[in-house]
Amino acid sequence: MPEDAADVFHIDRLPNELLDRILSYLQLHELLLVRKVSLRWADTGLVILSRWKQLNYLEDISGHGLTGTTMEMILPMMPSLKSLTFASAPRLRPRVLDVIGLEVVVTNCPKLEKIDLTIFRTSELSIKQLCIACPNLVDVTADEIIEDELLVLLRHLPKLRRLQLPNLSPIFSEKCLAELPIALESLELDYNADIMSSDGLQQLARCSMLRELTIYTTEVYESYGFEYYGPDLAIGLAGCPLLEKLTLENLNARLEDSLPSAGIPTLRYLKVSNIDFVTSESEMRLPVYLDSHTMDMLPTLVPGLQSLILPKCDVSDIQFYRFTQLRELNLMGACVFGDCLDTLHGLPITSLCLSIPLHMKKDRLTPGRIARMVLACPSLTTLALCSEDSFPRGKRFCRALVDALQDELSADRSVTLYVPEDYLQDLPAGPLRMVNQKESGYCEDHISCGVDDEEWTSDEDEVSRFIADTYHGNEIWW
Repeated sequence: MPEDAADVFHIDRLPNELLDRILSYLQLHELLLVRKVSLRWADTGLVILSRWKQLNYLEDISGHGLTGTTMEMILPMMPSLKSLTFASAPRLRPRVLDVIGLEVVVTNCPKLEKIDLTIFRTSELSIKQLCIACPNLVDVTADEIIEDELLVLLRHLPKLRRLQLPNLSPIFSEKCLAELPIALESLELDYNADIMSSDGLQQLARCSMLRELTIYTTEVYESYGFEYYGPDLAIGLAGCPLLEKLTLENLNARLEDSLPSAGIPTLRYLKVSNIDFVTSESEMRLPVYLDSHTMDMLPTLVPGLQSLILPKCDVSDIQFYRFTQLRELNLMGACVFGDCLDTLHGLPITSLCLSIPLHMKKDRLTPGRIARMVLACPSLTTLALCSEDSFPRGKRFCRALVDALQDELSADRSVTLYVPEDYLQDLPAGPLRMVNQKESGYCEDHISCGVDDEEWTSDEDEVSRFIADTYHGNEIWW
């Protein structure tokens, strides 16, 4: 035997504590693999698994070729598990085919605090057993369970803090709303207005501790009309004095009717998107238009607002200077006019997202207008300009903006510009840090702003003059 043969397996001479520390850096699928090396490594791996706190099905199991059978095998080894989730984005996840029984959790995870029921076969009995076996359970996501199972869950978890029901509109009835725990702090639900009575959303008032609320409306409120829908929500929100974050998706009601008349002073984040509303004059449904009356009221109703997300909205009447605490503004796909953008000057805004307009028009956005806004908002550090990668004039737009700021942006300013990936190689090095828009999180689902292809300006001489536009030059309208 060679003299150095004894050194080949020197790692086995490590103290148990040191071997434990080394193996604890491994991901779950790696740890399961190295447990096959030796009995000692298997025992050390078991000790590490016994301390495991978080398990994500997509990231830790199926993402590495493992199956639900593997999950059933390892859960008995994880008595300290506190979080058992499926994915980070509930509404974007694929349908799970490898479903396992909930009983394995009931039997082996007494310390569980957070669970996503998507990956489990459930019944009224197993839901009840879960609530009893896991008394610390405060965070639940339910995607496929039926109404009776949901009612059992709500009745047996009075201390529930967070509830996500992203795809349960067919079964989430007024009865379920009436069972919401008083201690609830965060709620996300799909609301099917066609199966609710007119006062369904008033039940939200029972959740006086609510801090985050997301409502996705999946059906048009045909039964009662918008004049009942908005006020019902306003009554519900009036009972939530601690609300900080409100998201309204596809809400078929006027925004001004959907907020309490006394306002929500605690609200810091508001997202309103894809709203249709019925006008008082006709039954025709119109794209969301935040009229001057609504926007005059909004700063009074939500005086502490810091994040305002208004994709695909007409914001031409908004006077942003009245939102004195505004930090984040997302207008992706919104109809934005230059005068509207000018009202941002002087605000403490740090992040802004816009869509590059599709055509040149005097009252729309221009690189010069955006450049002036950047210079007039010294706290701005993030600017996202969303556009389709194949939109050629978008490159010229971004190029003109970079040129406009070339000599005007001070050396101590750090501003990141998010643009489509195809634009990066054509933009000159300048005062802005250019980054792929996909990394911003703003432009994942780009919404075009402007007009159809056939209406785009085709005057190449005008486009050429536009390219040469600078902050001090003669502004070419875009």
